Amino acid sequence: MLAQIQESGGTSFVSARHGEQSVDTESGERSVILRDGYRYQGEAGTPQFDVMRFETLTTRIAPPEFIYFNTKRKIQSTATLLASDDLQDRAEVAWRVAAPISVFVLALLAVPLSHIQPRQGRYGKLVLGILAYLVYSQLMGLGQAWIAKGKIPPEVGLWWVHALMLGAALLLIARRQNLFRRRRA
Repeated sequence: MLAQIQESGGTSFVSARHGEQSVDTESGERSVILRDGYRYQGEAGTPQFDVMRFETLTTRIAPPEFIYFNTKRKIQSTATLLASDDLQDRAEVAWRVAAPISVFVLALLAVPLSHIQPRQGRYGKLVLGILAYLVYSQLMGLGQAWIAKGKIPPEVGLWWVHALMLGAALLLIARRQNLFRRRRA
């Protein structure tokens, strides 16, 4: 087992045959217990190192710094978010409305993508469906970010994304039904 230990006096390197981790049940403090090894302490790049042999070396592991991430907006009620004038709250409302609508638009888009001709590959349209979903979800995320930054008015919301994808779905359905050829004739 190899380890690097940062201390106030510098850095030391440890090599040991056996090692284990323990946790104090009362305080929750973690420590590493190394057995049968060597500790090398000194300045990196210089030949002056202190070498110590040990039977048991115990060192405390400092827990990582806790970073608090506030997700209050995600757990607030929709009524609270609607009452707010904050753009990020409005963007969250737009996302909450857009998610269920996207299910219906994607289901409508799946209708023309699911039909295949005889002797046509089965998986070609599957790739198109996955690509359509990725474009749709990325446009919704982009629209939400634009609302939060004030680039799009909250009243517009994500309706433009739904209209774009609904138009693509209706165009594919019309093409499948040969509506464009019937009008020309």
